[in-house]
Amino acid sequence: MKIDSQPFSRRLLTALLIIIAAAILLLILPSFYRCPFYAVTGIPCPGCGVTRGAYHLLHLDFARAWKANPCVYLVAIYATGFFFCLLWGRTYLFRKKQIWIFFATVFILIYALRMALYFPDIPPMSFDSSALIPRIFAAFSG
Repeated sequence: MKIDSQPFSRRLLTALLIIIAAAILLLILPSFYRCPFYAVTGIPCPGCGVTRGAYHLLHLDFARAWKANPCVYLVAIYATGFFFCLLWGRTYLFRKKQIWIFFATVFILIYALRMALYFPDIPPMSFDSSALIPRIFAAFSG
């Protein structure tokens, strides 16, 4: 059965469980999680820093959230909108292709700007020479 056709109390419970699970993950993950793309290539991906940024948003540290990844605010707006649409039973709005294209485009544009301004020397957009592929290249080149 679709969530849109569920009673309000069921949608509210679902939304609250999602929020609780996300908050627990955001409090635990930043201490040990590492982006798989970054760990393999040494190059930050467009989503690198969103988890740290969400962690800082939960602690109301807006400047550090912005520095971690400005896209965290886009994710927060999306999550808030999805939460209310879930409560109102209108999740079909978030299945529209235009919304996904918009968010993906903004993510890529912000990533390109961050790469142009900060890569490879300024954290969090720094190059990791200890990642797998750079270590392989270093082993074969000398």
